[in-house]
Formats: sequence, structure tokens, C-alpha cells
Amino acid sequence: MHTDAPARLAGHFSIALRLERNLAHTAGIEEVRPLRPLADGTLDLALVATAPKPGGPSLTVAPLFSDPFVLATAPGDAPAGPVPLRELDTASLLLLNEGHCFRDQAIAACSLSDGEASRAFAATSLSTIVEFVANGLGITLLPAIAVRKEAPPMRSSTQPTRSAGASLALPV
Repeated sequence: MHTDAPARLAGHFSIALRLERNLAHTAGIEEVRPLRPLADGTLDLALVATAPKPGGPSLTVAPLFSDPFVLATAPGDAPAGPVPLRELDTASLLLLNEGHCFRDQAIAACSLSDGEASRAFAATSLSTIVEFVANGLGITLLPAIAVRKEAPPMRSSTQPTRSAGASLALPV
């Protein structure tokens, strides 16, 4: 997002715009806390990457886009064609730290058990993971939209059975 995006948007609408990054769940605190402002009226809408879990505030969720996963491998390790997600070597899968929505999407896409996910190497940013992958230390899934910035020399598409994406969440 451009750093001047809030000013640009606010200039077109009669709204107070506040952009805030709030991790879905860290240290075992589920995503209900970040979505609570929707329920209590202090927030009108939220951009969310994962569907709210049952038991949280009553929300309407409107999907905005879906973005296919791309398999990132070291340059010499790229498969010849698309790889079904069920065939990935999950023992070498590198993920983002717990609390990052993209981690949850990658875990769901690969149907990883809690045990498999907890044994995966985790890092704080896609850039860090991409560096590990580029040096042959594992593989990762990236949203296609991030490939140009994060990993242009080492990509190979997976079969588009799963994807990352974003939705707008509004109070009911």
C-alpha cells in the first residue's frame, strides 16, 4: 500500500480513515479481540485475510479477491510443472510466525496437522523466508501477488486448488 493512501482515500470520502495492522492470534489469543471493535461500533469495517472463527462477533464477510498460491523453491529445484499441494514435502515447508494470517492460509492449503505446523520453521517476514528458500534451505508458498516483489527468480505454480485472499468484514 502506498504511504499516502490514507490521505488519498480520505480526500474522496467523508470518513475518518484509520489503518491498523492487527495480527489474528498471537500467544493463543484468538482473533475475536481484533474484530471486537466491529461489534462494539468503534470500527465500521475491517479487511481480513481469514474468515472469522465461530463464536466471535456476528459479521457479514464479503470476499474481495482470491490469489493463487505459488510454490517458491531454490532456483535449481523448481519442478517442471504445477505441483499438487498434497504432494509438497511438508517437512521442508517454511512458514510465517504464528499469528500471521498467511501462515494459517498455507497450513490450511497443505492440510497440515497441528503437529506438522508446529514443527515447521517459522520466520517473521516473507522476505526472510524467501532468502532461506533461495539458499536451498526449504520451500514455501507465496501468494501470487507477492511473487514479483519477493521471489521473481524462484517460482513455480502449484495447482490452483487453494488460494490466499482478502475479505471485508462488517457488523451484522
